[in-house]
Amino acid sequence: MAQTTGERYRVAPVHHRGREWPFPLNLYQTSVGRKWVMALTGIGLIGFVLAHMVGNLHVYKGPARMHEYADGAKRLGVVAVHQRDEIGSPSGLRAARFG
Repeated sequence: MAQTTGERYRVAPVHHRGREWPFPLNLYQTSVGRKWVMALTGIGLIGFVLAHMVGNLHVYKGPARMHEYADGAKRLGVVAVHQRDEIGSPSGLRAARFG
């Protein structure tokens, strides 16, 4: 009996997928989803670098302006730490160190 083309060239899958991931994580299982994740993290990192570049430009405005920027950044860190405390993170020591 002659084999059909489908039977002759049947190949096992190269990569066996396990169980399906939940919605936000299953985007990473596709190549398009991985590209989206890389694009979004790249945009976030570019924003981070630009924000710090602008902050570092305060050096040229004098020591008083740099000190204001440093105090603002310190206060922003304390706010972030206190917000983490409200949701139950044990970071009271960090808040005391910044305060």
